[in-house]
Amino acid sequence: VEDIQVEFEDICLAARAAASVGNPWLTILKPRYRPQLVLAILIPIFQQVTGINTIVFYAPQLFSSLGADAKNSLFSTLIVGVIGVVSTVVALVLVDRVGRRMLFLQGGVQMLICEVIIGALLGIGFAKDGDVLPASTTKAVLALICLFAASFAWSWGPLAWLVPSEIQ
Repeated sequence: VEDIQVEFEDICLAARAAASVGNPWLTILKPRYRPQLVLAILIPIFQQVTGINTIVFYAPQLFSSLGADAKNSLFSTLIVGVIGVVSTVVALVLVDRVGRRMLFLQGGVQMLICEVIIGALLGIGFAKDGDVLPASTTKAVLALICLFAASFAWSWGPLAWLVPSEIQ
């Protein structure tokens, strides 16, 4: 019961402090808080432009265009989803050990490298072989898509929600 009372008093103190701020919308626009405001806005925007929504939404069509039949393209999409879930758990374990900045930078670099290599492989493969890609290229693209999804899930995926809420 004592722990609850202390926590309750802390919440009441924070509520009174928040109520004492005259106009919070004008306060956040002051130059002192501008870096925090910019980060809180840009981090979710950068998360959206990583390309993960395109990979997840169009994964079955992407795998079909790589030569997989309907069953295998859906199975490949399932693999990407499972990798994303497992990698999010990895992020939960690592975020306080290695730090948010390291995960952001490492995940961003890995995603960039994966996207560039995927684009190069598909561009060269489709230009060279027409509609059919060699099996080795297909497997490499699938592995890179999985690595891309893992990189997102242990970095920009969860951290884009966590970091803006922690900015002070």
